Amino acid sequence: MNAEFEVFCDKKFESVFLKESELKKTNFKEGLKYSFFSGGKRVRPYLMFMMADHFKLKKENIYPAAFALECIHTYSLIHDDLPCMDDDDIRRGKPTHHIKFGEAHAVLSGDALLTLAFEVLADSYSGHALKELVLSLSKCAGSFGMVGGQVLDCLTKKRSLEIFKEIHYLKTAKLFEFAFLAPAVLGENDEKVVESSVKLGAEIGLMFQLQDDLLDIDKKNDREEENISSLVSVDELKQMISDKKKYILSLLKDLDFNSNSNLHQFLDKLYARKA
Repeated sequence: MNAEFEVFCDKKFESVFLKESELKKTNFKEGLKYSFFSGGKRVRPYLMFMMADHFKLKKENIYPAAFALECIHTYSLIHDDLPCMDDDDIRRGKPTHHIKFGEAHAVLSGDALLTLAFEVLADSYSGHALKELVLSLSKCAGSFGMVGGQVLDCLTKKRSLEIFKEIHYLKTAKLFEFAFLAPAVLGENDEKVVESSVKLGAEIGLMFQLQDDLLDIDKKNDREEENISSLVSVDELKQMISDKKKYILSLLKDLDFNSNSNLHQFLDKLYARKA
């Protein structure tokens, strides 16, 4: 975890509540920070920092975009845990947002984080970069991105392998796309490099989700219908992950990543992870 980035994020939340308002007398800010600083791995910002290094971009330049992405990710988790969605009481060993603060608080906190993401982008960037980042994040988070994946996840009962793959791509991989697009755009790379970066992000996001599905089998000792393993064997799932890693390595080569780069090391850890 990047301590400097965490300080940056905390200051952003504090700045939202600088104005004198009755809102300051509520526990709204406490709730936002409760979920945002809940002990997540910060996988997406971590990947953004590695891409920033590759493009010789100062990490501070990527902090606002990374914060915006974490706001979107956090809001999605708050809403995902609600009784009308997955109805979860515990996340990362702590009560979920609606259990701690109530359902209305959870809905409004998610709404606030979603809009804060775009406020920070607009306040931090300008010109072509701002347009590309806002357009990309809105698409990656919206109806044909994460929200669309949530819709399919909630409303499709009998799922084919293709439906599972689309849910994985929309619900998970689309936000990874933004994590790789932002550094490429801010590093002023050409369109081909930006497109290759987006493709790399999507594939890493898909591998991340396949690993999650594999780990869920081990945790639950059960192949539930919402898991892709309800349609493929454990060995087939492991082969899908292995094939995905090989493809990602070819994409890294195309983007001129050194074979011992931090991203290669991350990929090895992702492949071997047990939790």
